[in-house]
Amino acid sequence: MGRCHSKERNKLTLAPGGILAVMTPNWDSFHRRVLGQRWDAIIPDGHLYYFRKVSLHRWLERYGLQVVRSTTRGFRPFNARPRTRRFLEGLGLGEALWVFARNPVTGKAAES
Repeated sequence: MGRCHSKERNKLTLAPGGILAVMTPNWDSFHRRVLGQRWDAIIPDGHLYYFRKVSLHRWLERYGLQVVRSTTRGFRPFNARPRTRRFLEGLGLGEALWVFARNPVTGKAAES
């Protein structure tokens, strides 16, 4: 979230216990490592920020969200076999980074 978004706004737009799903290009992807600046996800007018798994987790936690799951998906090079693709995605080398985070339930509603 840039300057136009604040922690308070985030809390207002995501209900307590609500889930935020984020999908973004994965800076640690195999393709980005091989292609560098030629990676097709580098779109100067389209993406303001690029994230690794760790940096996206930190960013979400800074806004008070709890990461509940994250994974990478998509692996295009060499028409990889499904087993190879799943293995590489499991290493965090997939094209897309998917993260699911929860807005914690707080206050009296959480106590009842």
